[in-house]
Amino acid sequence: MIANPLKSLSDYSRFVAELLGQPNVQSSTVAVWSDSPYTSVAEGEVFFTNGLRLRMREEVDLDAGLIISYGYEVYQAKNACIGTTTFRTQTTPRWLRPCLIINTFRQILSTIAFPRRT
Repeated sequence: MIANPLKSLSDYSRFVAELLGQPNVQSSTVAVWSDSPYTSVAEGEVFFTNGLRLRMREEVDLDAGLIISYGYEVYQAKNACIGTTTFRTQTTPRWLRPCLIINTFRQILSTIAFPRRT
């Protein structure tokens, strides 16, 4: 995998496709597109085999290689929202953003699709 898939639209699209290709993903409406030569957006829903649904939107600064904002909502059963998070990176130190952000989507997918058993 590329060190920072957020540096080009094609790398980011491939990165998202790899995440959505996991066996625990039943289907997805997530689309990735470019707003300009310097930005891209990923938006849509991910339906998991365990019945959970993730609505997501990410905005990427391709020049900086950073997700500049994102939002996730997790639903279960009849549209009951069981979790939500939004984030704008302007409040996070610039040196910390790539470490936290590149794996955000992967972490959310693994947490939702493979919950810890206690």
